Amino acid sequence: MLVGEQPGDQEDRTGIPFVGAAGRMLDRALEEAGIERASVYVTNAVKHFKWEPRGKRRLHKTP
Repeated sequence: MLVGEQPGDQEDRTGIPFVGAAGRMLDRALEEAGIERASVYVTNAVKHFKWEPRGKRRLHKTP
């Protein structure tokens, strides 16, 4: 089981944990360790985050 702190913007929009840059890094780390991602339960401690718009981006507020 892997638990992330809170989702990033892509994760919050899709509702799936570790699909952005952190997900790519996690995939590489799991591959190097010889662990299939499908065999690991991956989640975040916080389901959604509060945000404020900044141009085209959504920036995190303090959790």
